[in-house]
Amino acid sequence: MAEQQPAALPGCPDKCGDITIPYPFGIKPGCYLAGFEVICNQTFNPPRAFLADAGMPSKIVNYTRAPLELLDVLVNQSKVRVYAAISSDCSTNGTNHVLFEQSIKLQPSGPFTLSANENTLVGVGQNVVATFAGSFTGEEYSNICLSFLSSVSKARNGSCEDATGLGCCQQTLPPGINTTLVTFQHKNNSKWETYPCSYAMLVEKSWYNFSTEDLYGHLGLPKKYNRGVPLVLDFAIRNGSCPQENGSHACVNGNRTCVNAGNDQGYKCNCMEGYDGNPYIVNGCQDIDECALRSKNNCSSNSVCINTAGSYNCRCKRGMTGDGKIGPCTEKFPPAAKAAVG
Repeated sequence: MAEQQPAALPGCPDKCGDITIPYPFGIKPGCYLAGFEVICNQTFNPPRAFLADAGMPSKIVNYTRAPLELLDVLVNQSKVRVYAAISSDCSTNGTNHVLFEQSIKLQPSGPFTLSANENTLVGVGQNVVATFAGSFTGEEYSNICLSFLSSVSKARNGSCEDATGLGCCQQTLPPGINTTLVTFQHKNNSKWETYPCSYAMLVEKSWYNFSTEDLYGHLGLPKKYNRGVPLVLDFAIRNGSCPQENGSHACVNGNRTCVNAGNDQGYKCNCMEGYDGNPYIVNGCQDIDECALRSKNNCSSNSVCINTAGSYNCRCKRGMTGDGKIGPCTEKFPPAAKAAVG
């Protein structure tokens, strides 16, 4: 396999604490494309990485914008994972309550949008009506998720998809969202002493598993996930597109391909089939050695894997014929022929 290439541009730091910062992201000027700046906050130990141009307010009222913390950068998939806060609605008595609503603000012309395929709206509570509202290019969206539980004995641990209405619920999201608000339809809570809080969150699909203990206690879920829950954002380079030939996009040559992001929202770079790495830098896509990864090849038991650039072959062992990549290898001389010769 070819030598591993760096994730960042030459002379640019590619780590912030435990997080790898691959190009087009970067920490220093000259190390990132517009909209992909990362703030490396050294006051934490280890340091934490934040997206400079994507944020959420600490409160809906008296809006104060705070950058989203990076959890992971999946550059070969044009995705990032960030921490997102949990919305809460907690009763202090039968009629009064304290509300915290999650809101995320992504720059309309920036590289990030909420991934509809990778995320879901989840509501948790004895009696919860969770609402997601968002906008993109002037279009308004709204989805709702509700769960009512008269007796906690009916609640079941596990996926909210499988346990809809039994302590939690979930709802799919519309595509292309860059401004979101997660809120509640509040109801007077006669069981506030036992179930004081309801929760709602935009969260990566299949990440959250409901537990009956999440129904109890004041702000139990935000305390349990004090940095937030994982949320997936798609990204694309907005100032360009994939021309048919000889374009000026960032994916020219180097085992890379250009893919339009759709709806005239820029483009993404992908490694060609059989290659992996960072498709946003020259020579960032390196050949996958399928022979070293049994899960990547389908050679039959009587063949030998031979790695090639971007692919592999399955050569039949000595004395056998065929193509081990598409079927079993067979002996050149079947037993009947051997017996006749003998």
